Amino acid sequence: MNKLEERINEILAKEDWTFADLQNMNKLVDKIARQILEELSCEDKLDKLVWDLPVSDSETFGLLYDRLCLSEMSTIVVKAIQSSLMEAKVIFENREENRNEISKRSMGGKPSEKCTTDEASNSEE
Repeated sequence: MNKLEERINEILAKEDWTFADLQNMNKLVDKIARQILEELSCEDKLDKLVWDLPVSDSETFGLLYDRLCLSEMSTIVVKAIQSSLMEAKVIFENREENRNEISKRSMGGKPSEKCTTDEASNSEE
């Protein structure tokens, strides 16, 4: 017997039922079902009650749920990316001011003391 069946039996055993209570089976079932649903977490409701129920010939509730979640998450991601792109700045590397850029090291600074410009002393000519 699973936990849900055990809980149903607990509810049935702890109350004193009249014949009239038991005659109206729909009302009794509804009362017990609502009581147990209130006790279950959302995760338990999904997992124990509806996750594996077929909703079509080829799909269970779990597959439908996953597909719907992925669809909604994709919509949220698309909106976030679109919003970010609408505020983004685009800088083109080919702009005229960047084309003739000269590095700071080649701007006529002092030569390095480690390297001399007199190459003749090292040359065999």
